[in-house]
Amino acid sequence: MTKKTNEELAFELTLKTMKDYVQKCDKQDDIMNPIEATYLLTNSLASALLFKAEGHTDECLTLIHEAVNDAFLSVKETI
Repeated sequence: MTKKTNEELAFELTLKTMKDYVQKCDKQDDIMNPIEATYLLTNSLASALLFKAEGHTDECLTLIHEAVNDAFLSVKETI
């Protein structure tokens, strides 16, 4: 069994969270609103990270911005 990297574990946890959200969220005509889901999931994750930052909220906020930008650039390259 190979040990997974922190990045792989974080990605898998995120995918599981998204799957759980899709299965349990209120849907109109059995379709999830992807824009609303994006906002709610991102906002909830950022809120939890900032809450746990304990005195390092400015640095945490900077990292959240950098992480979103890095994700955008890596996904943009694959499209």
